[in-house]
Amino acid sequence: MWLKENEFRIKLGGQTFINVRSLITFNGEPLFTISRREDDGQVAIDCEVFNRDGLRVASVKRNNIYFGSKDLFDVERSPELIVLRDKSSGDALVTIKKRSNALPLELDVSMRSYLPDGTLMDLGPDSSSIAGLFLQGNIMEDCGVGIAINRPVVITGKSFTNQRVEVDGKAFHKCTFDSCKLVFRGTSTFDFTGNNGTGTRFEIDGPALITIQMLNFMYQDPNLRRMVEEWITAIRQPLPPK
Repeated sequence: MWLKENEFRIKLGGQTFINVRSLITFNGEPLFTISRREDDGQVAIDCEVFNRDGLRVASVKRNNIYFGSKDLFDVERSPELIVLRDKSSGDALVTIKKRSNALPLELDVSMRSYLPDGTLMDLGPDSSSIAGLFLQGNIMEDCGVGIAINRPVVITGKSFTNQRVEVDGKAFHKCTFDSCKLVFRGTSTFDFTGNNGTGTRFEIDGPALITIQMLNFMYQDPNLRRMVEEWITAIRQPLPPK
């Protein structure tokens, strides 16, 4: 049986992760999952491999690689090494070193894929390049998230009708909202530009709702009310130009 694991020592994209619950997240969602096999203690990684168009080309499940087209990809397998290779270029898209090949760590993983917004995620054997961020030789230990990538998902010219639309981490440009409920949870920023519609309202949920509730609680306390009023005054001021 495979169990989700929070205690491990692995290398991903040249960075060392020790007991990190989420190695890399995109807009709050983990891109990799680590598990450990109960009977022999082997550590494995799960993830998806996408092309620049957002189409999944392969899946990594428990250190095994699955892909759709044998004409496009090939897999090299041995007890200590698994490689997914692009046949046309010969490039390795995924490399998983385990056992003695990964020592002194439990796994050593390299990967070339794309984020959900089409941004290249190049996790090489010695360094990582992700959305303009270059990392080399870092050690991340005992933290909730190793690398957090927060980028708005851009939605342009789409029409929404009678829908619940979560807006965190998204940018809506020239969209139409008719009789919709726009939900802000407070996990990431959002952007609205040139949109229109009727009968649509915002709803606060999740961490954002907790923040509003705490501000209300603080406002009832005479000793804290002035602080809340100062925040409200600051909110009313125009934002500085970008």
